[in-house]
Formats: sequence, C-alpha cells, structure tokens
Amino acid sequence: MKLTEENQLLLSAAREFAEREVRGIAVDIERSGIPQPVLGKMAEMGFLGATAPDRFGGASLGTTSYLLLLETLARYSPSLAFYTYLQNTLVIGSLIHFQDSEAAGESIRDVSSGKRSGTVVLDELVSNTEGSNVSISDGDRAVSGSAGFVMHPDASFLLLSHADAEGSSLFQLNGGVKQTAENRRLGFRGLGFGRVSFAASKEESALLGRKSGQSVISLAASAGSMAVAAIALGIAEETVDRAAAYSKTRKTFGSRLEEYRPVAYSLSSMMAETEVLREYIYSSAGGGEKEGLIAKLLMTDAAVRASKLSMQVHGGNGYFEEYQIEKYYRDAMALEALTGNRNSDLGSLAHQMLGSGSASI
Repeated sequence: MKLTEENQLLLSAAREFAEREVRGIAVDIERSGIPQPVLGKMAEMGFLGATAPDRFGGASLGTTSYLLLLETLARYSPSLAFYTYLQNTLVIGSLIHFQDSEAAGESIRDVSSGKRSGTVVLDELVSNTEGSNVSISDGDRAVSGSAGFVMHPDASFLLLSHADAEGSSLFQLNGGVKQTAENRRLGFRGLGFGRVSFAASKEESALLGRKSGQSVISLAASAGSMAVAAIALGIAEETVDRAAAYSKTRKTFGSRLEEYRPVAYSLSSMMAETEVLREYIYSSAGGGEKEGLIAKLLMTDAAVRASKLSMQVHGGNGYFEEYQIEKYYRDAMALEALTGNRNSDLGSLAHQMLGSGSASI
C-alpha cells in the first residue's frame, strides 16, 4: 500500500499523539474514562472533526487518512478509537445529511472543535436490546420517551431517529435527557453506556430533517463499515505484535515460546491473515457497501481470534490488567456486537453477491 503525503503526515501525527498522550494512561482510560484534556488535544489536532468538511471547521480527511487514524488509536486504546468513530462516523455522519440546516451545521462545528460532544441512540443498530420508545408532540415538537442503549450518555446532545408515515426524522435533543441506568459492560470501558429517558421541550429539541427510507443513523453506520474494520485491524495488529514479543522472552521448560511449533505456526498464520486483510482494507477504502461489509465481517472476526490467541500465548498473565491483553479481547468482542447485527450484515452481503433472492429461507 502506497501512502500519499497527506496519509504519511496524518499517520505520523497520530502515532506521535498516541505515544505522547495515550500510551501512559491507557489503563487509566479503562478505569476512569477518557480525560477531557486528551479530548481537547484531539480536537486541536482535528481528530474529532476528521470527517467534517473544512467549511464546518473539520479536517476533511480522505477515507484512507481517517482509517489510518482509527487503526493507530485502536492499537493504544480501542475505547479512544471508538469514541473517535462515534463522533465522526455516527454523529457527524448523521448530521451531514442535513448540513444545510443551521442547527446541524452548528453542531458539526461544535463537535469538530471539541466544544460539544454528541451521541446517538444505538437501539436500531444493536440486536437484542430493549429498544427505544419515542413520542413526538406534533403541536410543539416536544420529544419524550426512552432509549435502552446509548453510548456516552453524558454527551452534550443526543441524536435519535423517529419513523412515521412520512419517513424517518432526525431529532437533536440538546436538553431534557437523563440517564436512568448504567449498563455494566464487557468492553469499551473507557466509555459510558446507559439507558436514558428524555422529555425535551420544543426549546430543547430540533427537527433537523426528514428522509424517506432508512434512518440516517443507520445509513451513517452502514457507510462506516470500513471504519469499524480499521479499529478491528488496530486491535488485531497490536495483540499479535504483543504476543510475538512475549513469545521471544517467555520461557517454559528451558525453551522460548516462539520455539514451539504450535505457538510459532499460530502466530505467523495470524500475522499473515492480518497483513492480507490490511491490504484489502486500504486497497478497497474507496469502495462501496459490498467492500465495506467484507472488510468489517472478516476483520472483526479476525480481531476476536487474534486477541484470544494473544491471551493464550500470554497464559495466565493475559488475564492481568497490567498486560492489557484482556482489554483488547473484550473490546474486540464488543466491537463486533455494537456495530450492527452480524446476521443482518451477512444477509446484506449475500444480496450484494448473490442477488436479492438469496438468504430467504
């Protein structure tokens, strides 16, 4: 893969930032969340508005540069990478559909600058959740109800979609949102998860726009399949690299782990698979829905297997927080679960590759 000058500059900046600001606090992020000073520096570097157009104060990065950013951050802190994905792919990616709206444009600027953060109701994307219940008062556009699955529930504003006879509407709630329960989570512990209730008045809510068909939050998530694959790639690379380094120093029965064929064969096979998938991701970065689904499905699965292998190579040490291996395994599992229904993605891929009549029984 040949990188452009923009790609190389972005990659260098992302690595320097992660080494300087993230490596030393990676465990603290898992325990206490992402520090605001770190988010402030990310905003200054354009990471929080990576995908936003420059007219909204964004960095307007190309797809490859954005994927390199997510891949790099995921190697140091998957939680931080997912927060970046949330702000860019889901929040800005939803708002951009109604960018001509004054409220949407202002929100894109605020997210890009770090002035405000946003989140979305994930109920429609994540299977087996309680689901959301939304009621709209037609007279004054007040929005009330609840949502069962919201990541980063203490965000400055919440985006939610609401389907009616006229199509799917996108609302932005700037107030009246309250977290009613915290979801204890397996992965991405650096971010909060919770159930929320909302009772937003017309002053606290804004109807950003309406579209026919699929909600813009679902459209943003579908368009972000490559971004998910990039986070999974970072997890897989980091865990395999750590396992390989550990196998060179850890000895059992007088021999290094790397000398044992099962260990060497497993690690080298996983390294080869990750390299092939990395090449596919970046060579297909400008592709469509099919390429995104292929990358997401294969890479999220590989990330789970790579992080599990790393835990096995580390043995009992892999379960200790200080080695940070168990974190990657948990986050790989969470990434697969939180970014859509795998069976739905497989169905979409089948339709793309075999036709609309496939996977119907």
